[in-house]
Amino acid sequence: MADRFWEFTGDGPVAERPLGRAAFLLVPGRPDGGEMLAGTDSGGLVRVPGMSPESVTRPLALSRDGARVVLCTGRIDRPERQLVVRTLATGEQRVFDALADGTARYAALSPDGGRLAVLSDDASEVHASVTVTDLAGGAVRRLWLAEGEASAEGAVSWSPDGRLLAVTYLADGEFAATAILEVADGRQLAFYDELLTLGSANGSWSDDRELVLVEEDPEEDVPPLFVRDVLSGGTVRHDWNSEQRGGVLAVWDGRLVHDKPGVGLCTTAFDGSDPRPLLRIDTTGWGIWFFDLAPGALTTFPG
Repeated sequence: MADRFWEFTGDGPVAERPLGRAAFLLVPGRPDGGEMLAGTDSGGLVRVPGMSPESVTRPLALSRDGARVVLCTGRIDRPERQLVVRTLATGEQRVFDALADGTARYAALSPDGGRLAVLSDDASEVHASVTVTDLAGGAVRRLWLAEGEASAEGAVSWSPDGRLLAVTYLADGEFAATAILEVADGRQLAFYDELLTLGSANGSWSDDRELVLVEEDPEEDVPPLFVRDVLSGGTVRHDWNSEQRGGVLAVWDGRLVHDKPGVGLCTTAFDGSDPRPLLRIDTTGWGIWFFDLAPGALTTFPG
């Protein structure tokens, strides 16, 4: 899938139309952005339908098969927010409480699509909390609680085998950190201070054990990437130069997805070699505010 090419050539708004699955979902970061754009099986972009002008809607994740999207939404004139799992083809929705004033900030669907992990601020406002909801029965269990908060740099992502969760949050209210949790019992298996995941719910892990991390406050102009084996602790560092790399958004099918102003989205190998175009769209001056992908769509979309 990462070898495919999408293109948006129009100067006006992207057309809105229903779609059964999305290969990826992005939100432009330009001032007049906010529209959710989806890559389709035909190689084009469409605007995701069903967004009300009276609501604030923030995408959080795609399902791995691209058929559903997790949203945080609510009325513009009210502070209350809801978590919504929406089926793209039908518009059918499952609605969950996003807690007081929308403090459930990040969410991701499990690889099998049956559970929803949510990172939120605890009611005490001094703890970050992770819960897991069983979508079939509705049962909710608290998996993890730690001093800190679900900050603007937060994220939650499942390992591809569904065994682990990577949670990026503001630890102790001071620095960003990433915790690795065992989904079965909530044990914290690893902790990386001042290292963040890429932020894509389905595009932060390169495999079942390896997680891609970036430094919170790097000294280099072009910061390195670290691929960490979360069980053994082994780490591979990848250094880049400014000509090779734009902002890294995700890992897709063994390749890195970059946002390069003036070029659009492209993919490379982890060492920056073998650049290939992914999406031609000019992001100069505004970039990409949100990006997630559907790796499970690899077997369903034509090549």
